[in-house]
Amino acid sequence: MTSTKAMPINTFCPLGYGIKTADINGGTWIVFDEELLCALRHPSDLRSLLPAHEMQKMEIDAQEANLISERLFYQLVLASPAPTAIEFRNWVASKLLWRWYETTGDPEDIYNAERLKYAPRSILGAVEAIVSEYLPSSRKEPFN
Repeated sequence: MTSTKAMPINTFCPLGYGIKTADINGGTWIVFDEELLCALRHPSDLRSLLPAHEMQKMEIDAQEANLISERLFYQLVLASPAPTAIEFRNWVASKLLWRWYETTGDPEDIYNAERLKYAPRSILGAVEAIVSEYLPSSRKEPFN
């Protein structure tokens, strides 16, 4: 990884609509609105199930907005049944995690790629590593 400029979230994780973000203390937060829920095909009552420590409110354009952490955003994308989210999940499993393995030589990267690709419903450990480490780091420092 050699780039010093983070890739925009809409480029890194294209969902077919403009994902709105806010930078807070050097971290990227995603606007969690009905448009995002619809794009991911998650039910609107999902908000009540999300961890409070990964959410916050902020005024954006004179309106209060709900924000979620980048980590939580990736969890929601990887769990989504939306075709664009499935496409992203497949890219993570078949390309991104393999690039990590080529860079690190860590067999855990291959294990997580295989679990994400072949058993997406039983991948909690893989998802945790992916959303906490691989995706944020890969967006901030894209592979050439």
